[in-house]
Amino acid sequence: MKNSWLVTCIMMVLLPSTLVYGQVLGGETAKSTSTNQVTVKIKSPSPSTINIEDTVAPGSPLIVETLPAGAEVTVNGIKKGSSPVVVSDQAPGPVSIQIQLGNYQSIKHTITAEAGTQKKMSVLLEREAGSGQQVGNVIKLAGRAFFKPVNTTQSAPLRLGLKVYEGDEITTEGDGKIRILFDDESVVCVAENTGLIISEYRTDMKRKFRSGWLTVQIGKASFFINELFKGFKGPAFRVQTATAIMGVRGTAFIVWAKTRATTSVVCLENNIEIINVDRPDAAVILGPNMVSDVMVSRPPSVPTAADPAQLKEFQAGLDSQATSLKDILSEISPADERLQKEDRPGKEKEWLRMFHK
Repeated sequence: MKNSWLVTCIMMVLLPSTLVYGQVLGGETAKSTSTNQVTVKIKSPSPSTINIEDTVAPGSPLIVETLPAGAEVTVNGIKKGSSPVVVSDQAPGPVSIQIQLGNYQSIKHTITAEAGTQKKMSVLLEREAGSGQQVGNVIKLAGRAFFKPVNTTQSAPLRLGLKVYEGDEITTEGDGKIRILFDDESVVCVAENTGLIISEYRTDMKRKFRSGWLTVQIGKASFFINELFKGFKGPAFRVQTATAIMGVRGTAFIVWAKTRATTSVVCLENNIEIINVDRPDAAVILGPNMVSDVMVSRPPSVPTAADPAQLKEFQAGLDSQATSLKDILSEISPADERLQKEDRPGKEKEWLRMFHK
């Protein structure tokens, strides 16, 4: 199949793998008699969320922590280093705090330091609107999962409702699993202990163009790709592992990168085309319920039918056993759809726990 559209596109382009404490309307205050701690949760005018904790304690009067960590913290015009920072010599009175990190929104915030009181300021940073192409939202989340924006070295915990961007690197750990609803209504379920990169994702409804390229570094993910409309241009949608590239237009399938040397693929709906990254001249077509393995420097294996036990093994660790785009979309609730549209950082209790993991 040397003239297939997948081989053609692969040969043409191959991608490398501010508020003042005590003056906020609507803030929540809770007291703990056992620790003498007062917590005020503040929703900033920007998408970032700020949490202030007061504790009766001597020494270390000011602590500033951010999620993700590593942000530059400036206190009263003096740089204090990368978060988390502890300012042990802060005098009582107004304190101006500025936080900056790469493609994240800068924060300017004023608090009042008090004698004998430790103030801890926790900030959940949000990315700048222009920091990349937004492509979807996290609508399901269980366990531990993290994301790392392109051109950064700091990872941060994923949370429900988080917007994902082109270039994001997503990982799950332990029993972590997530589901992403993309803006074109395609869905990707990421299984436990998996690394996924959104290498490219562009959809232009007016021009009828869609180009997607996702990379499964290791682990397992199920893909439910919306065919969109007839007449759409572009190289459609591709998924890559260390050994294989799958080309699709509108279909459902599971990719399992078992190791850096072996990839297994099962097609659930319609057809997908598979090549070895080292052997683009030898393509294999997988139909529904067919399986193929791709090993280093070898053409994809001859497709075979997946028996129930084999299909169950592919689906293990995923948050859905759906076998079609229609099935997975039927699982999306009105609350999931609101998450896709809302610009919210998630429940404060959820993200505050992330600081202490």
